[in-house]
Amino acid sequence: MTIRIGRWLGRNGSGLEILSIGEGGHLTGRYQTKVGFPDPGAWFDAHGMTDGMLIGFTVLWKNQKEQHGSLTSFTGRYLAKGTEDGLGDSSRERIEALWHLARLNDGDDPAKPHAMWETFLTNSTVWYWTP
Repeated sequence: MTIRIGRWLGRNGSGLEILSIGEGGHLTGRYQTKVGFPDPGAWFDAHGMTDGMLIGFTVLWKNQKEQHGSLTSFTGRYLAKGTEDGLGDSSRERIEALWHLARLNDGDDPAKPHAMWETFLTNSTVWYWTP
C-alpha cells in the first residue's frame, strides 16, 4: 500500500489534502492548520515528494490573503491500518511525521526579528485517512 491521494485529517483538526502524485513521486497539495497565526479556514500550497510509504513536503505560510514569514517542512511515513509500531491509532491508516518550522519574526510583533534559538520549532504530527 502507498500514500493515498485525497484528504488526511490531523488530531488537532489540521488538514493535508494531497491533490496529485506525479512522475518521480512529485507531490502537490494544500495544507490547512488549526494552530498558530494563520486563519484556521485558509489553505496553503504544499509541495514535496513521496516514495511509496515515505513523504516529505513543505508549506510556505503565504497565500493571496496572508503572509506569515515562515515555512514548515514535514517528513514522515505512511502506516497501514493494523500497523502497531507507530505513534497514532493503529486501527486507522495514517501518516506520521516530524515537522520543522522556520520563522523570521515574532507573530505578535512582525517588526521584531527572532534570535537564532527562537527561529526554529520542531514537533511531530499524525494525519488519518478520511475517505
